[in-house]
Amino acid sequence: MRHILAAAVLGAASFGASAQVVEFQFTGADLQLNSGFLEDSNEAFGRDSLQTMDVFVDGLLVGSLDTDISFDLFFSDADVAPVGGGVGTTGGGLVDLFFDGSGDSFLLLDFDSADLFMNSSQTVLTMSGSVGSVFGQSLVPFVGSILDQPVLFSFSSTRVRDITDDGQVITGFTASGTGNVTGVIPAPGVAALGVAGGLMLVRRRR
Repeated sequence: MRHILAAAVLGAASFGASAQVVEFQFTGADLQLNSGFLEDSNEAFGRDSLQTMDVFVDGLLVGSLDTDISFDLFFSDADVAPVGGGVGTTGGGLVDLFFDGSGDSFLLLDFDSADLFMNSSQTVLTMSGSVGSVFGQSLVPFVGSILDQPVLFSFSSTRVRDITDDGQVITGFTASGTGNVTGVIPAPGVAALGVAGGLMLVRRRR
């Protein structure tokens, strides 16, 4: 069942002059680390289906989705978390969110790096990063505008399985958890540039 509240569609009309914070919270994200690459469970060029997506503007829920939502994630040089617990920095990567089955509504994010943390008991995994650039976006049906920098991404999981290591760093795992993307809506005059249709770009994968 799919739900989009009217406030999500009309959001741009009610925003004030100052920037507002937009947050996408999603569940059902599955990741895996293998051969130095951290990616969604659908692996190369595929999207991993998500369970739910909630959209907030300044902390207020404006829309929810539970069908036709998916994401794509890929980071290189990701075997960096120390075996005894701690944080390491990955190579560059991407996180793409897709909000309908046709692929017409999306958010494509590029990263220079991300921080990957695992606790000492290897039961909790977190990942966070600041977006280097917003590669493309078409979000008008959901927030009525475009996102501007800064944009932050995070992922957390308490369901980490199939862990392998080389004695120094974690070299493999599978994890299921939740994710969050937070950005800002610029002032209406700037946002209008994106409302005409978003930035419809084709990403070169991997």
